[in-house]
Order: sequence, then structure tokens, then C-alpha cells
Amino acid sequence: MAFRLICFLCLSISSTALLGQNSQDVLRYSLLDISGSARVQALGGAFNALGGDVSSLGLNPAASAVLLSSTSSFGFGLNTQNNTQSYFGTKINNQDHHFGLIHAGGVIVTENTVTSSPWRKFSLGFNVNRQNNMTEDFFSSGQSSNTLGLFFQEQAQGIPLSDLQLYPGETISSAYSYLGETQGTRAQNAFLGYQGYLIDPVSDDATNTSYVPTLEASNVQHEVAAYNHGDMRKYSLNFSAQYGQNLFLGINFNSHDLKFRSQSQVRELALNNSSRSLYFENNLGVIGEGLSIQLGGIFAWRKHWRISATYDTPTWWNIAEESTQYLQTTRRVNGENVVTTLNPDVVNIYDTYQMKTPGKIATGLAYIFDKSGLISLEYGQKNYSKAALGPKTYDYYTEVNEDIKREFRNAQFVKIGGEYRWNVWRLRGGFWHEESPLVNDKNTGPYSGKSIGIGYTYRSLALDMSYISTQRNANQTLFVPQNQIQRQEVNNLLMCSLSLSL
Repeated sequence: MAFRLICFLCLSISSTALLGQNSQDVLRYSLLDISGSARVQALGGAFNALGGDVSSLGLNPAASAVLLSSTSSFGFGLNTQNNTQSYFGTKINNQDHHFGLIHAGGVIVTENTVTSSPWRKFSLGFNVNRQNNMTEDFFSSGQSSNTLGLFFQEQAQGIPLSDLQLYPGETISSAYSYLGETQGTRAQNAFLGYQGYLIDPVSDDATNTSYVPTLEASNVQHEVAAYNHGDMRKYSLNFSAQYGQNLFLGINFNSHDLKFRSQSQVRELALNNSSRSLYFENNLGVIGEGLSIQLGGIFAWRKHWRISATYDTPTWWNIAEESTQYLQTTRRVNGENVVTTLNPDVVNIYDTYQMKTPGKIATGLAYIFDKSGLISLEYGQKNYSKAALGPKTYDYYTEVNEDIKREFRNAQFVKIGGEYRWNVWRLRGGFWHEESPLVNDKNTGPYSGKSIGIGYTYRSLALDMSYISTQRNANQTLFVPQNQIQRQEVNNLLMCSLSLSL
């Protein structure tokens, strides 16, 4: 239609598309790793009531006030992922290795020269912690009775046939771009499915809105490859103070950074028709910036006890996404294989959207055994059902937020760690467990892990090493709800940190 051509010419400069985010995007950016220095992680992250470590101010802003002198710290780590994917009984094990900066920061400690003031000490700190490592490559394969044509059928239902057809003078790129601008990702998927001969209309009437897969229910072979790269980091500007002998208070102003790129490749081969196959590729790029605030306090009770409490506000994000798609299908026509390639060569640049990821509350309790060691405990809650997408003026986001309230829940977590001190050496260990963020924990299970570590101190220098192992079970949907990839995610981190007191 001429109208579609005119719209394409007007919009081709920006190539922006409509909404495509869902509750799974919120979940991806709400799940955080144990963060901090090798010492913090060796204690299972149970540092809420301790302080005295630069990176721990990211857990409790009052931690920097516990430091006796100005200190700087940084650490690197080697991630080893050993994940197992099971798809309809076929298991594949994937291993991957990544090296990078885990944390870095420093704190300036200033004694109050006004001796009559109850405020004895002030601290100014800055710290960066990696909160979520999203870099991962994985592969899976297996046989299913659910063709991906069911996905394209579901996407097309309710869309008039006239929107999925090409008109004189139109190209795949122009029609694909127009649908993205006017109807969004769902219409683009439907268009690819129809033009790729994966779905047929129930009737040839232009007003038809019902579709069926061109491949009847049968066994198909699926091969899946996913390449994910990126992380989330938190940059904290910290202010803290010591009041009297026993009370430490602090506040963080946090800036969050998100960078993520993903490519998924799916191949499907009909086992009862070797000429029927498809290759579907999706690419996603995400850049986000967020803000949050943390409040915290530590109270030294008597000689050996430490009691703490923290509140982390939700993180308010502005996120920009872009995506591309590619589809190639093969079918049999008059005894010959016909290949259809759909490469729109259009970058879908989505409207910048807002996201709120959940905050948390936590309390800590620690006991200090003079100079021989310590034991620390932390308990907290993180209400994932409070997450949300926006702007709320969009009806689409209202529907997604209702899904979040229904599917997500308030998750409790507990961390415990201990340290034994012998001369200049430190031996450490820890454990943590967090409940599933979902009501149906089969889709994303609990997050648990254990850790060990060793430290060496010489005057103002401290060298720490830790090894942590985490595990989470999760299901990943391969376009069709019945196609579930069962994943056992095991992540091991070998880490080294160095700190220097000035």
C-alpha cells in the first residue's frame, strides 16, 4: 500500500520500534551475584555487621566508618561456568571461562579535631562492585514434538492477513520496519513467519486473523546456541561517620551501569521431512543506567557483638534496547528444495523505557573472638513482586506489571561466614541461600553457594584469595511454552584482592 511506503520512507532514518519487554527482562536484571572483595566473598557475603573492608561499603554504607585509616582496595577474578542443559532428555555440558575486574575503591578517613563533639570520625569513599556477570555461551539440542511454527502462529493470531502481505513496490525491509513502528515486535515475528512459509491463514480473505502452522505436529530436531556478553556494575559514592564509641552510620548514592549483548541461534529440522528446516537468529543489545540509595548502620554492643541493619531502595533504570532478526527456511515445492531467506537488515531501536528492580532490607549479627577470629550472620528479604516496567501510561506495561505481581514473590536470604586468625594468616569460609524469586520455583530455583578463602596481612598490606561456587536451577523456554530447556547453572569464581592502608 502507498500509505505503508510513505510511512517507511519517513521512519527509515530512525528505524525505531515499539514495545517488546516482558517479565523475563525484569528478572534477568534483578538477579544479583554475591559481590565484594575476596575476603567478603570468602565469608559468603555475610559482612553486613562487620565493615572494615572497602568493598563491603557496597553492602552496608556504615562499613567505611569502621575503618581506622584511609584504605584502597581492588580485586580480579576468574569465572568458570560449568552448566548443564537438558532438552527432552538430551543433556549437554558447557564450560566457559572469563577474567575481569570484580571490585575497586578507596576510603578517606578523617578524625574529628573537635574533641567535644560526639562525632568522632568521618569517612568519604568510592567503590565499584560487579553485581551480575551475564557473560555466558551455551548450547543445547534435542527432539521435540513442538515445531517453532507454533510460536509464529501464536504471534500472528489477531493480526489481519493484509498486514502480513507484501504489496507492489514494497520490500521485506520496508514492510518489516513499518510493522515494527506501528504494531511492534509481535507483528514483526508474525510477518517473518508468514513470509517464511511457516504459517498459513485459515482463509485468504484480507481480514483473516487466524493462522495455522504449515508443518503438522511431528518430531523435530532442535539445535540451540546462545552467546551472551555483559555485566552490571554499581558505583557507590559513600559518606559515613562514627558517633560516640559504638555507633557507625552511612549512606551511599549509587549509579548503576548495564551493558548486555545477546545472540540466539535456533535450527529446526523436521525428522519426517528432511527437506523442511529453518534457522532463526535474534540479536539483542542493551544499555542501561540506574540510580539507587543505601542506608546502613552498625552498632558495637559490649565488647564482642556487632549488630547492623541496612535498607537498599529499589533501583530506577532507564534502558535502551536494539534488536535485529534473521530467518531462513527450506521447504519442498514440486520435488525441489526451495530456500527462503528473510534478512530485513533493520535495526529495531526501542523506545527508552523505565524499569524498577527491587530493593532489599537486611540485618546482621556478628561475634568477634578478640583477635582469634569472628563469626557473622546476615538475614534479609528482597521483594521481587515490587519490580515494574514503565512508563505506566502504556497499557502494555500495565499488563506486564500485573504478570510480575502474579509470578514474582518476596524472597528471603541468609548468609553465614567465619574467619579464623592465626598470626598473619586468615582462614575463612561461608555459605548463603536465597529463595526463588518466582512463585513457581521450577522456572527459576533458589540461589545457593559456598566459599572458602585465605588471607595474609603484613603491616598495612592485605592479600586475600577466595574460591566460591554457586548453583541455580532454571528452565528456559524455547519460543513455545512446551519446549523447556532445563538448566543447572554452576558458577565458580577464583578471586584475588589486594588492599593497602595508608
